[in-house]
Amino acid sequence: MTGCLQFIYLGILLCLFTKTTIAQTTPTISQGVLDLSTWNQSEHLLLKLDGSWEFYWGQLLEPQQIRSGQFKSSELIKVPGSWNVVKDYPQNGYATYRLHVILPKPMEISLRLMTIWSASKIYIDDRVIEESGKVGTEDHPDVYWPFAKESVRSFTPKSTEFDIVIQATNFEIFLAGLATDAPYLGTPDAIRLNRDLSFATSLFLIGSLFIMAIYHICLWSLRTKAKSTLYFGLLCLSIATYMAAIQGGAMVTLFPEISYTWRIRLYNSWILAVPLFALFLNELFPTIFYKPISAILSISAVIF
Repeated sequence: MTGCLQFIYLGILLCLFTKTTIAQTTPTISQGVLDLSTWNQSEHLLLKLDGSWEFYWGQLLEPQQIRSGQFKSSELIKVPGSWNVVKDYPQNGYATYRLHVILPKPMEISLRLMTIWSASKIYIDDRVIEESGKVGTEDHPDVYWPFAKESVRSFTPKSTEFDIVIQATNFEIFLAGLATDAPYLGTPDAIRLNRDLSFATSLFLIGSLFIMAIYHICLWSLRTKAKSTLYFGLLCLSIATYMAAIQGGAMVTLFPEISYTWRIRLYNSWILAVPLFALFLNELFPTIFYKPISAILSISAVIF
């Protein structure tokens, strides 16, 4: 019965987690352009900027250089998506993304910038509004260093049309460029609400998992023969750690200056969840679960 309840707890939390990233799908980005000229300004606007962005591989371009026409974009790229997955480019490298936005009139709007691995610089109207780490063309500490953070920036464009230009460099991780999530664009109130809801949901899920972890570890300390409670507690702890480090997680809000190395380590805590789940199943169903699987997964997690 206890095992069934543990599965139910996990199922409920995972269902809640899958509903934390909600965004409207219209209007949409097409051919590197987001046309909001017909937007009803009496409505709160919240858009996730996923779609086809202009993409300049192997170039770190500023807005003026793109507008000059000297650098022609030969392709579009799907955002979000790692450039070594959605395109046939190497994992390590650098590139520039561009999105042209059309508004009904100049007005104050906000941009919620999600994590970009591993370094980035964002321009609006030829002005740098955010910089994470230092973008560069080679993996050398004098030229490039990685950092990953999330932020919200408000601005008023000079005219009804403006460009969002993002330079990205990656020499660290398999997630390259705008890999895991697209930025959000909207009215300041809508963006603040979106950020606060993400933070509150993340905090609730992490807190729930942490309480479950402590509870089951304490149960194991009273009944050390019941190893399933220990494995389940550690499983909840590893998932809570991973959720704190991902996009929109509580960690990036509470500790925005956490080092890149530590965030990667915490992000990779999901690896421990795989063998822990296998060990948990092995304890619950010892007669039907193939024991060598647990050993193989545990060894793989340690090596990775």
